[in-house]
Amino acid sequence: MDNAYYYSVAKDEGCKQYTDAEQKHLELIQGVIGRLAHNSFLLKGWSVSLVAAILTLASRDPYCYLVGIAVFPALVFWGLDAFYLGQERNFRDMYKDAREGKIEILTIDSDCYESGFKGWLGSLFGRSVWPLHVVVVAIVIIATLGSCIGI
Repeated sequence: MDNAYYYSVAKDEGCKQYTDAEQKHLELIQGVIGRLAHNSFLLKGWSVSLVAAILTLASRDPYCYLVGIAVFPALVFWGLDAFYLGQERNFRDMYKDAREGKIEILTIDSDCYESGFKGWLGSLFGRSVWPLHVVVVAIVIIATLGSCIGI
C-alpha cells in the first residue's frame, strides 16, 4: 500500500474515499470560493462608504449634478459584486464536479463553467446582490432630486 492518506466524505450515494491530492484540490477550490465571497462582502462595504462620502461632500456644493455623480460608483460596485457572485457560482459548480471526479485533479480552469453576460446579468439581480445596491442607487437618486429641487 502506498503512503497516501484517504479521507471519507459523505455523498448522496454513499461514502467516497478521496486521496490527498483530491482532498487538496477540493480545499483549493473552497479557498477560492471563500475569497470570492469575502471580496463580495468588502465591495458592499466600500459601495456604501464611498457613496456616503460623495453625498456628504457634494451636499456642500450648490450644484445638484454633483450629487448625481455618486450613482456612478454605486453602479460600478453593483456590477463588480455581481461579477464576484457569478464567479463564486462557477467555482461551486467546479467543486461539485471535482467531488464527483468529473475534472482532472489540481486543475482550476473555470472557463468551461462560464455563462457569459447571461450569467452576469442573472447575478446582477441575485438575492444577495440587488437589495443593497438598489437601496444605495435609490438613495443617490432621491438625494439628487432633493438637491435639484431644493429640499
